[in-house]
Amino acid sequence: MSPPPIEQLSLWLLAPLLALMLMAAHEVGVQLRRFNLRRAKAKGVETQDEGFSGYAGAIMGLMALLIGFTFGMAMDRFNTRRTLVTEEALDIGAHYRRLLTMPEPQRTWLASALIQYLDTREAWSETSGRQQVAAEQAAEVTAQRLWLDSIAALSGKNAPPDAGAVLGTTETMLRAAGMRREAQTARVPVNVIRAMLVYAVIAAVFIGYGDKQGRRLLMPSTIQMVLLALAISLILDLDTAHTGVIRVDEGPLIRVVERVKTFEAKWRAGEIRPPTAPTAPSPSPAR
Repeated sequence: MSPPPIEQLSLWLLAPLLALMLMAAHEVGVQLRRFNLRRAKAKGVETQDEGFSGYAGAIMGLMALLIGFTFGMAMDRFNTRRTLVTEEALDIGAHYRRLLTMPEPQRTWLASALIQYLDTREAWSETSGRQQVAAEQAAEVTAQRLWLDSIAALSGKNAPPDAGAVLGTTETMLRAAGMRREAQTARVPVNVIRAMLVYAVIAAVFIGYGDKQGRRLLMPSTIQMVLLALAISLILDLDTAHTGVIRVDEGPLIRVVERVKTFEAKWRAGEIRPPTAPTAPSPSPAR
């Protein structure tokens, strides 16, 4: 599911556009107030504004509630993506440690397939937009190849004793990657975003209409609209996965990939070898 068009804009472009939209709505409110004042003056009557400040305060309170509610939804999805990065990194490390217990040549074969898969996962985590779509397809292909290679290497008569455990860690690692891909598409419902934007425009009109003399308080109103636009922009940017300014830290995944590659290179170079099991002492002869 692609994000709403407004979420595809950068934060640096989205915030000014929203600020201009809200300031225009505020100006509409100012002009409506001036129109009512002119009409009342022409009729020789006074405008009745009793209770309007209460309505305006209620609208701003509901606006704050809606922004807080939407921010909570976006933050919850952001935290889910961040947690899944750590879980995938831990699953990769656990799977590689399990591979170290495999005999040769299965260990080297599966380690090579794992490194190819990790290269595509690392590329996927560092791309965005259309490039990420291509990287996701490449990662899916290598994931399927890794699974088939694991089945081929760990099945049959010559399967190692703990082949089932290795297949289990492989499945867990691939499932974590799939959960991350699905989490990228989990966004705040579009109708909630639309309601927030419409409500913000209505609130800006009410703020502009609120001055009893129809004055345009340029500095305070501009600051208020800019802050409101910034709050909404942060929510929309937080709701995006790879295109926004606020992004999930891919550090755990990148670090575990580098550690696996470094350790595997040292293993193949002979710098690291598994410790040999100590031999049991021979029993003393019976007397």
